[in-house]
Amino acid sequence: MLLEDLTAVIESRRSTIRNHRQFISENETRTRMALIDPLLKALGWDSSDPSRVAPEYGVEDKKGKRVDYALKDTGGNPVAIMEAKRLGEDLDEHLIQLINYANLSGIKYAGLTDGDRWQLYDVFAPVPIEKKRMLNVSIDSESLHSSALKLLVLWNLNLQDGIPVKAGTPVLNVTEASPTVPQTPIDKTLEPSNTWLSISECRKKATGNKPQSLRIGDGTQHPIQHWNQILPLLARGLFDEGLLHRGNTPLKDQAGSRHIIASEPSHPMGKAFTKKLLVKGTPFYLDLHASARRILADVERLLRHCEKTPDKMRIQLKQ
Repeated sequence: MLLEDLTAVIESRRSTIRNHRQFISENETRTRMALIDPLLKALGWDSSDPSRVAPEYGVEDKKGKRVDYALKDTGGNPVAIMEAKRLGEDLDEHLIQLINYANLSGIKYAGLTDGDRWQLYDVFAPVPIEKKRMLNVSIDSESLHSSALKLLVLWNLNLQDGIPVKAGTPVLNVTEASPTVPQTPIDKTLEPSNTWLSISECRKKATGNKPQSLRIGDGTQHPIQHWNQILPLLARGLFDEGLLHRGNTPLKDQAGSRHIIASEPSHPMGKAFTKKLLVKGTPFYLDLHASARRILADVERLLRHCEKTPDKMRIQLKQ
């Protein structure tokens, strides 16, 4: 399997989701045929090959329960079970039951998918259930390269080994350089540290001042001229890392009255964004009609929502 081939299949399935969402989401069979089976095949699990995939696999359950797929190793033994749900169905409702089926059957890995969201769990890991999760990706809302790399944990040569590994984190964090806001290297010897302020420090000085540069957690520096440039930069970076996706949006402000970021340009009560911006390369909108202090509060909430530490971000004001 070439990574380019997998990426092409993901892109094709993403197009199918966007063009035929309503039709596919009407039942599980359509979802399996249009989305799940093609992607499983791209990962080396051909559902038409009984030696690799056992459809409607019976698990050790008194009621004779069957799961949609059992993925087999070269010896014909199941290494993982997969449950398919119709596009848009809530996967969390089925998680506990699936883990129990895998546990009873002695199968180490269990997965759930609705064709867009793909999850995989290490059933016997001695940790709380939320920490058993090895894979959580949405091919419709995450970048192509991030989706492909995350899905490699399901690649047949990786999973059948019994100890699957994830694609390297440094690769997952690669982002496209922005042609309008280029990244520049930092020379820390040229400026005193007190010229770079935290978000809370900036809030006190935001009124009447303008930003000059943004330094994010990985050390890259972005020249900026206006406060409302910060949120689009962060949203694009978090999206490319796979930390911001349809599954954890829309994001409301602390009061719950506004959407900081959403896939539709409207607030919770239906009011349209006043100054909407579609973040380039993502399916998300921002409302840039806000004061500098409100923008900084939204920045901090967005970072915490994506499990990033706001204190690692620094802003330099114009002198």
